[in-house]
Amino acid sequence: MKRILCLVLALLLALSLAACGSQKQEGSDTSPSGSSSKTDDKADGKSDAAEPAADVPDEIIYSAVNDVSDFSPHMYGDMLVQGFMYDTLVDCTGGSPEGELAEDWKVSDDGLVYTFYIRKGVRFSNGEDFDANVAKMNFDAVMENRERHQWMESVRRLKETRVVDDYTLELVLSEPYCAMLEELSYCRPFAFLAPSCFIDGSTVNGIVEPIGTGPYVLEEHVPGQYDTFVANENYWGGELRIRKITRKVLAEGMTSALALQKGEINFMYMDNGAAQIDAATLQDLEDSGRFTVMRSDPIATQVLLVNSASDSAIADEAVRLALWQAISREDLCTLSEGSSIPAEKLEGDAIPYCGDIQLEVRPYDPAAAAAILDAAGWKLGGSGIREKDGRPCAFTLSYNSQAVGHKEICELIQSYAGAVGIKIELNGVERSVLMSARADHDFECMLDKTWGTPYEPHNTVSLFLPGSSYDACSAGFEGLEELTADITHLLSTQNEADRLSLYKKVLGTIHDHALCIPLCYSTMFTVGPVNLKNMHFINDQYQYPFETLYFE
Repeated sequence: MKRILCLVLALLLALSLAACGSQKQEGSDTSPSGSSSKTDDKADGKSDAAEPAADVPDEIIYSAVNDVSDFSPHMYGDMLVQGFMYDTLVDCTGGSPEGELAEDWKVSDDGLVYTFYIRKGVRFSNGEDFDANVAKMNFDAVMENRERHQWMESVRRLKETRVVDDYTLELVLSEPYCAMLEELSYCRPFAFLAPSCFIDGSTVNGIVEPIGTGPYVLEEHVPGQYDTFVANENYWGGELRIRKITRKVLAEGMTSALALQKGEINFMYMDNGAAQIDAATLQDLEDSGRFTVMRSDPIATQVLLVNSASDSAIADEAVRLALWQAISREDLCTLSEGSSIPAEKLEGDAIPYCGDIQLEVRPYDPAAAAAILDAAGWKLGGSGIREKDGRPCAFTLSYNSQAVGHKEICELIQSYAGAVGIKIELNGVERSVLMSARADHDFECMLDKTWGTPYEPHNTVSLFLPGSSYDACSAGFEGLEELTADITHLLSTQNEADRLSLYKKVLGTIHDHALCIPLCYSTMFTVGPVNLKNMHFINDQYQYPFETLYFE
């Protein structure tokens, strides 16, 4: 009955939608630095399109589960919204740096000075001009709040911002940083706000209003209900087919699914699909033939972090390698309602630099796991729990008790481990307690998740450095000194060949010694009517290219 209702409602929605349009054409002009201008892509890509008929919808209505907490581009509100309201100097959503508000750039031989050549003729949505002086004003505002942004290596290394002339900006670093361009492309905090929106020259204590240079402008904000955004008439990237975006705040689960089926929304964008809609309903929508359901490449990895310096059995590399092969990742992924796929290495092939990294595959194989433990001296006792030198093969697995499904995942891992003689005690705590334990090395094993795109792979490898979030994993590793040197070199080198070689070495070391154990890759989903064209993913789970969509 549910499937029939979905089909009827979907048919009514489809009959109400008709359109024509054209797909954005990608430009191929490349600047001397290797960057490329997006002007032709955005402005000229639709120049041959036929004028839409009067009844063609030009609005995207999508669902969200939370209110927008902050519209400032320098703070931490809804990143999807920040992504289409504001611009950055460069854009890495295609996987490599391209020009955005900077048409071109160059990097000094020592990697310490980045010179950006600002795009001329760009205006904010209120008509104010964007130039190097405004760019510096924004950089200075972000750096005034430096402590808030210390998670970014670029913030820690940025020493000075200089205006060379009205359209030339220099960033001076204290140390070279290989991912500087990538971090400048994040939709926050290095995005640009109109000068009139600053409060006494600062954004630390809020902003007057959210005015950017991006494709869309905030029209109305009704807390807890909806937000509307309209096309920026001053947008430097050209005319937009989608003239309005409405963000409706709906509860998680079937509320959003029913809203889609009834036509109250016409688009869904989901990080880990089960957050707003379950796998069965997604399949119903796709099977109806009225909706397009798209799934991304892997964007992040759910992992078991191990404390290699703990007093528990998990500090033994053999136990970690055995645990790796004792777990069925296929079964784990079924608990995520179809939003995850099995992971056999820390970074998926779609992550930059990682596609050519070949590492040993360790499939689910309880017999192999038992053999590893036997060879390492962990022998089965009468209790069914292995022992070595009078110590039980046991450890505690901590997880976020507030996260949906984490308890079930850990219980399944506990069951698999018990089958090969490894005893796991479970410890569910609130997220804040879990993060404190991670920072203090006050755990033995922990269920966690990498940050995902666009922070991969540079952010994840940096977390294994002493003093970083994953340093407990490497704290007891005999090769820690060499690993630290390799990661440090990797983050500083300007040589692409060296960088690729170092990623292979660092990720290989983490993999070979099971310093963390990958479980499942997370993916994203989009759902829209079949006549909504150019739905696609970019190399950033927190942004979506609404400006490229059109109805046909």
